[in-house]
Amino acid sequence: MHIHRFAFPGAEHLLAAVDPLPSKTLRAVLTRLADTTIVKTRLEDYARGLYRSTCPDCGKAVDVDYYVWEKEALAEKFYHCGACGEDKTRPADGADIALAAKYAPEGQRGPHYYWALDRLAPPDDPDRQLVADALEAYTARTLHAIFTLTYKAGTLTLNPPERRALDLLLLMAYDEGTSLDGSRPRTLKPHTRFREKNLWLTLERLAADGAFQGEAATGLAAVSLPELLNRPDPAVALFEGTMRDLAASGLIPLKSVPFMITTLPRPNAVLWILTAIWAAWLWGQEAAKPLKKFISRRRYDWAWHEQALRAGLSASHKLLTKGSRFVVLMPEAEPGFVGAALTAADASSFSLIHYALRAEPGEAQFTLRPDQLTVEPPAKLTTAMRIRAEATAAEVIRQRGEPVRWATISGAAFVAFAEEHLLRVTVEESAS
Repeated sequence: MHIHRFAFPGAEHLLAAVDPLPSKTLRAVLTRLADTTIVKTRLEDYARGLYRSTCPDCGKAVDVDYYVWEKEALAEKFYHCGACGEDKTRPADGADIALAAKYAPEGQRGPHYYWALDRLAPPDDPDRQLVADALEAYTARTLHAIFTLTYKAGTLTLNPPERRALDLLLLMAYDEGTSLDGSRPRTLKPHTRFREKNLWLTLERLAADGAFQGEAATGLAAVSLPELLNRPDPAVALFEGTMRDLAASGLIPLKSVPFMITTLPRPNAVLWILTAIWAAWLWGQEAAKPLKKFISRRRYDWAWHEQALRAGLSASHKLLTKGSRFVVLMPEAEPGFVGAALTAADASSFSLIHYALRAEPGEAQFTLRPDQLTVEPPAKLTTAMRIRAEATAAEVIRQRGEPVRWATISGAAFVAFAEEHLLRVTVEESAS
């Protein structure tokens, strides 16, 4: 049995992975969108025109794949020239610069910007400036394209599979349209050098390159949770809510689950803020309300994350049978994340029975067992933890006989604390 917690709009990606969209559906809805009109022009032609340029070598019109910005100035363009028959990178010319400036003349904000802002934070919203700061991750032209595509998508009458396909394409375009680089950007500020992608070409590739069309399918049926619990063969159910919501829903009998496995989420403030914005763009303010709290919170330290993990782990006790196992997988297991996870598990009345830690790349796996132990705190908790940490560090170094990474020593110390339930005592004393 597989149960996933999800929150929009990430749920669209997860649902597409376990219940793939047919390629023909993605292409069909994109064609429907392309055939809508704006200013008496087909939307596809209009959207392509946002990124239309000229090949300086042959003088023919081309669709730019992406522009490169450097220090807030348009620097280069990458495109395929059909006439020349090759991909090219060339300096941006005066026409390219004028076209980009059209969507933010002399630094002014156009209607597309205020739509993007008002969609989540109207003028009287206390978080309006924070949302405005987040919009700096998009160029003016990209916001114009997003507004146009989203507005025209809303005018289409689609059946549920078609609407789901179009929503997924738009969400992917919102993601691809940011000026942020890397898989885990730490700030919403664009780099000094970044790419501005052609959003229409992005949509065409998403509809045609096989993404979410079955290649990555699990081979498992996506069903409702009640159906999952009453079928003999494996399947996948998506549950919209937290572990606490699941435990309180009554969908799963209490104390009936012998095994759980999860990948722990780690803080990602940039993604969470953008997710709230994307949900508002696509579905409106009401849909984004559960995510809006991530806008005002600017800092996610490991203490906050430990408390959040503890809430979910504690709720799982209501579902787990006696002697059950809870396996926790942790990619990107940096020291603070490992400490937060083991503290949350120990404070949620789980005993650590197996573990595996790797410093490079940072990965961890913990096998937990629910317990109801009463732990007597040591007379001097701080001293006891220092002595235990020093002894553990010395043992790790002695066994390896070589310099040891801090992640390895720190992880070993937290494992030792968890095995002796010192983390549980620490949390209990902090709460008293």
